[in-house]
Amino acid sequence: METGKLLPPGQEVHHHFEFTGKAGEFFRIWIVNVLLTVVTLGIYSAWAKVRTRRYFYGSTWVAGSSFSYLADPITILKGRLIGLGLLVAFSLANQYFPLVSLLLMPVILFVMPYIINKSLSFNARVSAWRNVRFKFQGSYWRTFLYFILLPIVTMVSLGLAFPWVIKKQKEYLVNHYSFGGEDFKAFFLAKAFYMMYLKVIMYITLFAIFIGLPIATFGNYLGGLSGSLIAMTATLIGYLITFAIVMAGTANIIYGNISVEEYRFESRQKATDLLLIYLTNVLAIVCTLGLAIPWAMIRLAQYRAESTTLLADEALDHFTDQAQEEQSAIAEEVGEVFDLAVGI
Repeated sequence: METGKLLPPGQEVHHHFEFTGKAGEFFRIWIVNVLLTVVTLGIYSAWAKVRTRRYFYGSTWVAGSSFSYLADPITILKGRLIGLGLLVAFSLANQYFPLVSLLLMPVILFVMPYIINKSLSFNARVSAWRNVRFKFQGSYWRTFLYFILLPIVTMVSLGLAFPWVIKKQKEYLVNHYSFGGEDFKAFFLAKAFYMMYLKVIMYITLFAIFIGLPIATFGNYLGGLSGSLIAMTATLIGYLITFAIVMAGTANIIYGNISVEEYRFESRQKATDLLLIYLTNVLAIVCTLGLAIPWAMIRLAQYRAESTTLLADEALDHFTDQAQEEQSAIAEEVGEVFDLAVGI
């Protein structure tokens, strides 16, 4: 990674991320969220999301300060109601007026970049560290290019361009985030993404040959419910192996190759560690009929935090002072948000 603004190695201080959340504490929040969401027929889900994120943000610390989640549940609820209304309208059109829904597809494709930008911008504005908010400023046409047109390239290339497309999307996102007026900068190599997905192919192939196929054969031999459960278990393990490699690899590529001002990050996630966490989480959730979900979420957050380090000067005061000056100019809230799972 090359940039002229990075601190000299001798002046860097390793600020390790820490997650202080406790399973017992979060269980009380989670169970209330679930019950109230059910009782209110989903209306409370906006408040549940805010309570959950505030707990996880507030429990994540670096350099002596925790993060903050500042969203208003009413804003999220409005966005969800709008999204739900659009989804219902499209579903009805698709069922009763197929031609109309077909004509709407191009419209949806052209609206999606706007919705993605609004979602990313909102989520950045309501995320803060040391009372300084993050910011996302993406352009409509660039978002259209990276999230609408490039996926078409993936299909045309029969999947061969997929790692390159993921690299371009993550690079675009990182380069349009900022903190206190200082832009994040990405230094990604397509080779790293290709190597990660080649690793997925290699491990899944080995798993299928030496474990998956014998298990499936044994399941077919047993037949019935037992055989189906065995086959489903093998499929789940294969999926978790893929997921662990991709999640660990993506985190290490992204957080290990970005900087903001003269500061940079390190990420040390291991696919084997994540796989063990995923497997035990799934087992615990199944055995407790879902009651172990809070415990599973907490231990995953702890691992991710403990695997991440901020390399900066000792106090970060200069950076925070600059960011605080910028905060007064960007604090205004925008009233609409569409809740999309797009980000780095």
